Amino acid sequence: GLKSSQLEALNRLYKRRFPKDGFYTQAQAREIALLSRAMNRQLALFCDRKGRVVLVLVGTSLGISIPELGGQPGGGRLRGLRLLHTHLQEELINEEDLMDLLFLRLDVLAVLSVGMAGEPRTLQYAQLSAEKKDPPCDISKALPWDTQALSGPFLSLSRCSLMPCRKSSSTNWQGCARQPV
Repeated sequence: GLKSSQLEALNRLYKRRFPKDGFYTQAQAREIALLSRAMNRQLALFCDRKGRVVLVLVGTSLGISIPELGGQPGGGRLRGLRLLHTHLQEELINEEDLMDLLFLRLDVLAVLSVGMAGEPRTLQYAQLSAEKKDPPCDISKALPWDTQALSGPFLSLSRCSLMPCRKSSSTNWQGCARQPV
């Protein structure tokens, strides 16, 4: 189980306001990374478009199980939520993350990798492509964790070096999560 101090820290996350035009502040990234490492579990925060945390999930060290969110958007629209998710193995976005992005119709999915000492390491994010293509997503290169914390709209595609996901012969989209920086 979790310690009472960890449960309190998780509850405090609901009171945090995240930037509307970015993923997190530097202090928020440090807080999430430290908490994730202290629990030795991945964290997932769902934020609405106003930056309010609407759901916090705690997984295992290897992944997160996301419950059905309800209220499925129709007509190909997005859900109005972004997912900020920690990875403890300093891994990048994986196939499971991309499936969450696609099937949950998230605005954006971001992975913050966490080092062994609980420090934020890299940020990588993906979003559904506006173009009809197969596969239907774009993914950023791995970026320094504090790149997006400073300023600017995080969905400015002209600035963020997004590359299309690619199918591999064995499984869909496996190759796009591990492209060289």
